[in-house]
Amino acid sequence: LVLATGSYAARLTVDGFDLTGCFVYRTLDDVQALRAFVDRRSAELGRPLRGTVIGGGLLGLEAAGALQGLDVDCTVVQSSDKLMSAQLDTRGADSLRRLIASRGISVRTGSVTTRLDPDIRGNVRGLEFREGDYADTDVVVFTVGVRPRDQLARAADLKVDPRGGVIIDAGCTTSDPRILAIGEVASFDGRAVGLVAPGYAMAEVAATRLLGSEASFPGYDDSTKLKLNGVDVASFGDAFAQTPGALDVVYADPVAGVYKKLVLS
Repeated sequence: LVLATGSYAARLTVDGFDLTGCFVYRTLDDVQALRAFVDRRSAELGRPLRGTVIGGGLLGLEAAGALQGLDVDCTVVQSSDKLMSAQLDTRGADSLRRLIASRGISVRTGSVTTRLDPDIRGNVRGLEFREGDYADTDVVVFTVGVRPRDQLARAADLKVDPRGGVIIDAGCTTSDPRILAIGEVASFDGRAVGLVAPGYAMAEVAATRLLGSEASFPGYDDSTKLKLNGVDVASFGDAFAQTPGALDVVYADPVAGVYKKLVLS
């Protein structure tokens, strides 16, 4: 048996996370529901909507671009101190922030949302932050990561990582030698990653082993590219220069909005 049950989009577990006007951004159904809501709600209010994306990672910035394409005035709220914190260093994130702002998308970093407030009809109308201030909003999109769909594995008493995901070895085998797991439901080396490329690599390993040959998963390829018109961002390899003895060569032109870093081991 091969488990390939994937993952689901997480939401912040704060009061009001399930109000009308709150969405995740993962499936085609999610996007269609978001578009339908924006069309209906903007017609009701007779004005363009104010939108908030909670999560300033890769998907959050793409969601902000999608909202802007629906004529929504958008703000990205990030709990850490920089955008795309898993891929970019501080200078790179600063450069990205300027590019995002130049597109008319507001960015708020170092802010933790503590509550979503409703209007009298149950529609989301605002957010409260840990800093004590408040922001009006008409639509909220959560892009705060994914969680493995590992319920079946738990019910089958397979070993599951405490943070979620079916634990696999380099052969994609679970704690039961007759069961394999691949993709976003699998946890390898203590990580379950929501990227498609590692899932493809795991699928190739599983298929090879099912056909009787040897194959092993080499580890996660964390390379990413931001899909946002007018903003080109790519990150791959040892982007934070964590390899012992690594040196980095940096070229930065803040006026042109260019930041490049090459890490040499």
